[in-house]
Amino acid sequence: MFWMALIVPLLLQAPPQDDLRKELDQLKKQNLELQERLSLLEQTALENAQTIQRLRQMVKLLENNAPPSTEPAPSKTPGPSPKPDLNGPVKPIRAKLVFVNAKENFIALNVGKKEKVEVGYKFEVYRETYENGGESRLTRLGLGTVEKFLGGEEGMAKVVITEGSIAEMKVDDLAVAIRKIADHAPSKEEGKAEPKPEVPEAPKDGVYTIQGRLGAGFIVNYGTALGARQTALMYVYKDGKFKAKLRLDKVEKQHSVGNVVDGSMEMPPEQGDQVYVKELNKTLAGRVALSDDKNGKLAVDIRQRDGIKIGMHCEVRRLGQKIGTVMITEVANWGSWAKPDGDLRIDQIQKGDFVEVIEEK
Repeated sequence: MFWMALIVPLLLQAPPQDDLRKELDQLKKQNLELQERLSLLEQTALENAQTIQRLRQMVKLLENNAPPSTEPAPSKTPGPSPKPDLNGPVKPIRAKLVFVNAKENFIALNVGKKEKVEVGYKFEVYRETYENGGESRLTRLGLGTVEKFLGGEEGMAKVVITEGSIAEMKVDDLAVAIRKIADHAPSKEEGKAEPKPEVPEAPKDGVYTIQGRLGAGFIVNYGTALGARQTALMYVYKDGKFKAKLRLDKVEKQHSVGNVVDGSMEMPPEQGDQVYVKELNKTLAGRVALSDDKNGKLAVDIRQRDGIKIGMHCEVRRLGQKIGTVMITEVANWGSWAKPDGDLRIDQIQKGDFVEVIEEK
């Protein structure tokens, strides 16, 4: 009985200790959740503070640069009026909207003289949206002309909207400068009601380049003025090496936006890559896709439409070193079958080895 008297109180104390432990664990978990929420709230507060600071700066700049009268700002701009049709940057300039004034019909961009923006440059305004599949889509909202700069050399470009509805534009929308295609001599006759715009001469195949990116698409300096058409295919190369095919999904007068055709990319396109309207005439080359040791043949990714023919001989290289030669035995739409030539054994060839057709003498 004495032992029972000692054990019973201990048993009665155990459940409360377990309950305390569970409650402590629950409090720790709640504490972690609260810390995560606090971190998110702090991040949101920081972003909001930055936005407020930016808007305050914009208001201050507008007050310092506001004209004394209520007349539209363009009429107060000194000097000759800019000619945006003949004016534009040589290199691409992309920006974001940092301020929208629907009442005064102008926007401000986060680029200025420091980024080599000039009065008279035209900017197209886009909005990037994402569809259910995650694909980005660009919607053109309008067009505007740079009137002046707010805040000095490192300030922002003030753009007066000339096309589209400014009510649809928002902070963080995209703005892309329309690039200058060719130099034109200014017309001395300014009294004509309908001046005939000069159509720039279309450059030769291969002089187009990727100017930058808009979402998942690539901006190419090839527009309707040079013959660009929506859904047209273009071919991206770097140093003569094929990278990918683009399909033009959005075509404007002076530039286009193309997306990579599914299954065509061998290397990711980059800014500065050359873009052709046709595939280049190139040596037939590819890589070993499969080595079939059992049947003594290998699959090569050079297709029938590439111009490969039965009986052609190909040199096989790995890291620039010649391994041997193979002969094409079958040709198909997906690629070709080949077998080793001479002393070359099938087990010496690996998947990914470089294969190039040898000029027949």
